[in-house]
Amino acid sequence: MKWAAEARQGADVGKLLRRAFAIARTPPCGPVFLSLPMDVLDAEADEPAPPRSAAARLGPSPDVAALAEALAGYGPDDVVVVLGDDLAATAANALVAFAEAGGYAVWGTQLTSRVAFPSAHPCWAGVLKPDFVEMRARLAAVKALVLVGGRAFIAYPYREIEPVPEGVKIFHVAEAAEAFGREHAADLALLGDISSTLRETAAALSLRIDSDAVARRVAARAGAKTAHAATTRAEILAAARDGLTSDAAVLAAFDALPDDALVTNDSAATFGAVQELIATKPGRYFFSRGGVLGCNMPAAVGASLQHPGWVVSLVGDGGAMYSPQALWSAARLRARVVFFVFNNRRYGVLQNVARQLGCANALAGRFVGMETTDPAIDFLALAAAMGVPAERADSREAIAAAAARAFARQGPSLIEIPVK
Repeated sequence: MKWAAEARQGADVGKLLRRAFAIARTPPCGPVFLSLPMDVLDAEADEPAPPRSAAARLGPSPDVAALAEALAGYGPDDVVVVLGDDLAATAANALVAFAEAGGYAVWGTQLTSRVAFPSAHPCWAGVLKPDFVEMRARLAAVKALVLVGGRAFIAYPYREIEPVPEGVKIFHVAEAAEAFGREHAADLALLGDISSTLRETAAALSLRIDSDAVARRVAARAGAKTAHAATTRAEILAAARDGLTSDAAVLAAFDALPDDALVTNDSAATFGAVQELIATKPGRYFFSRGGVLGCNMPAAVGASLQHPGWVVSLVGDGGAMYSPQALWSAARLRARVVFFVFNNRRYGVLQNVARQLGCANALAGRFVGMETTDPAIDFLALAAAMGVPAERADSREAIAAAAARAFARQGPSLIEIPVK
């Protein structure tokens, strides 16, 4: 929450609303909270709302040349780009131009709320798991890191270790000064409009490095990416021969999606190897920030009011129980939403964390209050009670068939997928 306030009298409402919207729209954009007590809502107020202030637009950072000069001294494998959680989809084209200019690998964060780089691009390396130990291992061979935006180093659970190895140079590009130093000290901090800063840096880089060598590097990344995707897909399908795994179920769901689908997700079923295969597009993929559960299903219904195509909600059985009333809203609005419920009958994330922390019960295979088996949740009956057609799919073929039927309807559907 960027800002919170409470109106004490009716005359304050106009100016507080202006301030609330201004702060919410100021990069990095984020939610604000304004409390309007009942007595204030009942009060008569004739105070006019103040005029909208025109916020000064940031231009590119004045340190573009310094950044380009510094990066030109490294090889393409010595530099990685790490994206923060607060980047808008509008930054995607500039991020792609910058990555292509240097041939750099681009990493996102697993618990990001939105996507600002297309996963299909050769420079996309994937997501950093929310584990400082794994992040440090990923960055072990790196000499320089370009951090774009903020909230890039998110851990769950927290570990007493620095995610960035000592000696790695940090170049930080952000649109808000408070982003600098929040997670990691920067050797060079560039304050300015992110898109124009990255575009100008890309142009400056092209004058300082061998563009043909960079093009060969990007092509090599594309080939390696294609080969890795084929291998990963084969491994996922092989592992599902004896029963539907989470990876195989998620892969089947994504294989069935229309090209124009908007995806909302808060399911840990997507955190496995399949995460390297799922297609995420700027403006078309959203996750619950920080991994919080409960907002995905209603968010999907809300997104359907604006998105002209289909909206897909990926949710676990535990997350679905936070706000199942979203199903009623979807039915009421005839929303074009398909809810995929990956049901493993447990809170798997909590169980995994308990194991990682060495909790005695977890190590002994006992999980108190972390299973949803007694009684088991009947999602088909729950959906029917809310007016949403539903069916259960327990194989990849059944998922494909159920998805085809769902996308042929005019309103919402729910597909429950039991997974191991």
